[in-house]
Amino acid sequence: MEDDKYVDFVEEEAKKIGKIFILDSGEGNEFFDEENQFDGEDLSGWLIDEGERENFIEVKNKGNEYEVYGDNYIFAKWNKNSKGKLTIEFVKY
Repeated sequence: MEDDKYVDFVEEEAKKIGKIFILDSGEGNEFFDEENQFDGEDLSGWLIDEGERENFIEVKNKGNEYEVYGDNYIFAKWNKNSKGKLTIEFVKY
């Protein structure tokens, strides 16, 4: 995937809570963040533990990621806090 500053930002937010975010798709609710100079939107994907990365890749290569990791499927919803800073909330699908 090409370099996407917004997806990188969401991945960093996941790291802060000890998880890995693996993008599935965009979900709309687009915005432009002046501070970080990137476009973004709500995203969907998987939020998994670091130790699950290899297994997830194996499962995804077999086409079973929705069945095996369905409980880890989330929305990454953006918001701005009271100071205008971009925040991400990971919400169970």
